[in-house]
Amino acid sequence: MLTSSDITNRKPVWKALSEFYLDNQLDDEEIEQVSRVIFESPYSIEEVKRINKYEIFPILQWNLLSIAGEWDYFDENWLVARITNRLDNQSWYSILLVDLSYPLFKWMTANNWSKVEKMYVQISNTTEI
Repeated sequence: MLTSSDITNRKPVWKALSEFYLDNQLDDEEIEQVSRVIFESPYSIEEVKRINKYEIFPILQWNLLSIAGEWDYFDENWLVARITNRLDNQSWYSILLVDLSYPLFKWMTANNWSKVEKMYVQISNTTEI
């Protein structure tokens, strides 16, 4: 179960990663925005990939397979409610299903991840601490 602090920290990451599951191509500006959200979050890029796999992917993967998928945006309240509900009711079986299905579908967001990782490194290298 996530604490309210976890949810507060994850919300911008969830919203940013949801862009990967819209039925459209992300432009460079959107890639940079997603990368900045990840960089400014308290999570490493590897932790964000895990958040994507176990928290975003199970909720939004089907949008990429839908003929009439969402292409504009996912409502933040809907997204947060769906994710937190799923996490609150998560079982070993649901984790196993993700582990089995993610390798089959991750190619659908691989191009975005590649671009985000490159941009994340650029942001990391140009941001003074």
